[in-house]
Amino acid sequence: MLSFVRTFRQAQRSTGPKSQMGEFRVLQLTQSKGSRSGPMKKRAKPKFKEVPPPRYLRMSTDQDWTNVWPTATTFKQSVVPLPITQGYVSSDKENKGLPVEKYANAELMKIPNFFHLTPNHIKKHCAAIKKYCTPWPEELNSDEACEYYLPIQITTYDYLNSTPSIRDSRARVVKFNFKLTQLEFDEHARDKFIRLAGQRYNADTDELTLVADKCPYRKQNYDYAQYLLTALYFESWKAENWEQDRTKNDWQTYYWDKSPSRTRLLDILKASEKNASSVDSKSIVEQNKKLVERYRTSITRVQDEGVENELKNLTDYKNDIIVFMSSSNLDKLVSTQYGWHVDFDKEFDSSWKPFSRPRFSQLIEYIPLFLRYLRVWYALKREKRRAHMDFINPVPLQQIYGAPIGGLGCGTIGRGFKGEFCRYQLVPGLYEFYTVETNTFTVCIRRRHATTYCQVLTTNRLRKKGLHSWNSAFPKENGHYQALYPQSWTTYNLPGQNLRLLCKQLSPFIPDDYKDASLPVASFVWYIENLDDEPVEVSIMFTWQAGSASNEFECKDISHESIHISNDDISATGISIKQKLREMSLEYCILGKKESDNIITTRTNFNVDSEIEGRNVWLDLTDDGRLTEDESQNSSIATLSTASSVCITTTVEPKSIKSSEFALAWHMPEIKFGLGQKIYSKWYTKWFDKATLNGTVLCLHTMNNRLKWEDAITKWQKPVLDDASLPDWYKSALFNESYFVADGGSIWLDVSEDTTLPEHVRSWGRFGYLEGS
Repeated sequence: MLSFVRTFRQAQRSTGPKSQMGEFRVLQLTQSKGSRSGPMKKRAKPKFKEVPPPRYLRMSTDQDWTNVWPTATTFKQSVVPLPITQGYVSSDKENKGLPVEKYANAELMKIPNFFHLTPNHIKKHCAAIKKYCTPWPEELNSDEACEYYLPIQITTYDYLNSTPSIRDSRARVVKFNFKLTQLEFDEHARDKFIRLAGQRYNADTDELTLVADKCPYRKQNYDYAQYLLTALYFESWKAENWEQDRTKNDWQTYYWDKSPSRTRLLDILKASEKNASSVDSKSIVEQNKKLVERYRTSITRVQDEGVENELKNLTDYKNDIIVFMSSSNLDKLVSTQYGWHVDFDKEFDSSWKPFSRPRFSQLIEYIPLFLRYLRVWYALKREKRRAHMDFINPVPLQQIYGAPIGGLGCGTIGRGFKGEFCRYQLVPGLYEFYTVETNTFTVCIRRRHATTYCQVLTTNRLRKKGLHSWNSAFPKENGHYQALYPQSWTTYNLPGQNLRLLCKQLSPFIPDDYKDASLPVASFVWYIENLDDEPVEVSIMFTWQAGSASNEFECKDISHESIHISNDDISATGISIKQKLREMSLEYCILGKKESDNIITTRTNFNVDSEIEGRNVWLDLTDDGRLTEDESQNSSIATLSTASSVCITTTVEPKSIKSSEFALAWHMPEIKFGLGQKIYSKWYTKWFDKATLNGTVLCLHTMNNRLKWEDAITKWQKPVLDDASLPDWYKSALFNESYFVADGGSIWLDVSEDTTLPEHVRSWGRFGYLEGS
């Protein structure tokens, strides 16, 4: 403590006034009163300028508003001389219950206003730019002229906003709209332009709409739309090398003037002229102007319009075809000259038989093999099964076959070129090489209320006891057959009747249509040409027997019934034969299409092995050209030898053509193989409601889609048939040999419910055919 005091005093002495550092002085931050050197100045008072009133209160009443608000801008309350308020007051406590004034009103400030677009302002702008404008062209005085010379309509939109941002993403959208007919195109350029535009083109209005909205600004979208339109236009005029291989069928729109249909139509009309070589196309069109125009309109609608009016367009097209046919002869109904042509009296140059006689030197070598084979063959025979290769009962060669009927994997029925139904393949993998003589067509001709002709339309003589009284064995020299699978045309020249018949047979064997291509159906359209000078009543009767082609397979639970269908789309009458064939449900159904000028009658459940019943059916037909149901036969038990018939009666005027349409279906939805340990559903059943699917549904579907199938087959075959580099025999063989895909023992199964199979198998089913069948 003492040392600290001593040190402090020493420090005082060293800092005192008499120290070496100088005298200690006190720092004065403010002056005292006595130390002032001069008088004290007064502090200046701040001057405040008077705030002027708002500008709008100082504005003169006659001021030019266009100078006050010259352009689009957000709200400025200081220059708007209006007592504007905006906003919503939720209660009396908020702003004393008064709406918000325009001063510092955020709601007003964030809305883009257009006060500059007053009438006077617009007039002022127009007057300013008028000296730079040329006079309005006289050619554009009408809206039609403007649309013609300025075809492109450009649409943009501006929006008023109530959001914190004045921007609206919709305002950047630019839309170009115009009709394609207003641009210059040739056929190739127009077709390519439509393909490039895709869904932007509306075929109904012939308008193209380009919408640009990807860029952030409107000007960018406008430039892009202009570039896109320019690129589409000039690109459509370019012809690439691969485009030279395109056919007319690849066009997006149908061009009548360049179409093969127009060429064929003119050729047919020319051929009907006496001096065909000296008649030019223009005079032909002028002479048949109404006919040609009607046909052009109907086929263009079928080609160009969508599925919405497809049924109506196809019906109109059919009616126009009938009108056109009535103006000419029956040969025009055969759609192609290609195919296999054969007359009913054709005698083939060679006849072959199955090999059954080995040489004597081979007999000893074949004995052990034959004994082993005989043991296997007999065991299968006891089980009522067939050997895969039956050398005991080989199938002899029958030179009778034409184009079969039926689709892919559904079971087929063969047709002979002389009108017979032969070679049934209804049981999976098993063929019946027999002709069912009951299954046939019959024609009855009546003039002046009397029957003048009645004939079964097959060259075979009917040998069944109940069919002896039927006039069979059509003259072989009066028939001709042409087949281009899946279609065929059979022509009958009725002797002494001045009438011709043409039966057009069609099966839905269509590429890329795996619904209709798998159906067990066939269409038969009979065209009747009356070459006489008086009207004639013609009846076409279609007869079908229960069972299959032979007695090899057990058939039971047979029943016959008559069917009458009438709805908004179609009316039809026919018969149905239900049975169980080898424990599998099978239904035959035949429907005749009802038209306003025909009569359809049926006769069910008559026994073709009974001479009395068979003769009664024949007499019933020849009596008045119609069939009458026999109630006593309807109540009797149906057997394998029972049959039913459908008859369409129509009156054909002189020098005209009428048609009668039949549809046939054989509905076997589920099948079994071998010993029947598992049941499979056929592929075609997946496309329908299985609970309501029957033969009637399939026949109605056939009638509703027949014209569409014909068009699809024509489009499929046309590129090959029109290729001049291919020989005619090749064109015929290429399509006719494709029958084997359907008639080669093929089967198509629906396995969509089998979860153990891969997804692609469940989607497409299982398809197989017999090799070596």
